[in-house]
Amino acid sequence: MQKIKKFIPIGLAFMPFIVMAADITGVISKINDIIGTIIPVIISLAVLLFIWGVVKYITAGGDPEKREEARSVIIYGIIGLFVIVSVWGLVALLSNTFNLDQGDINIPQIPHTP
Repeated sequence: MQKIKKFIPIGLAFMPFIVMAADITGVISKINDIIGTIIPVIISLAVLLFIWGVVKYITAGGDPEKREEARSVIIYGIIGLFVIVSVWGLVALLSNTFNLDQGDINIPQIPHTP
């Protein structure tokens, strides 16, 4: 029961997006939009983590403990990049599988009479 209580705020946070969508393709499209805006930020953070690990490794000198710590930071950065790109690919695969529109939203124009 405690695990379910942890997910309730997350579900409530996404409720406006789910209510606005009329069908499953709308929900998937909204999730795709959210992920599409978050992914570049997360990729940037993972690359910065990797670079930070490389800098720590180089500046560690001959200290094996600091080198091991820097090595683990580099590995975490690589694993993070792999997971992020994999999720991004999965979202693209699902979007293409369900033929979700990737283009701009067409706003209907109201004809005006002079």
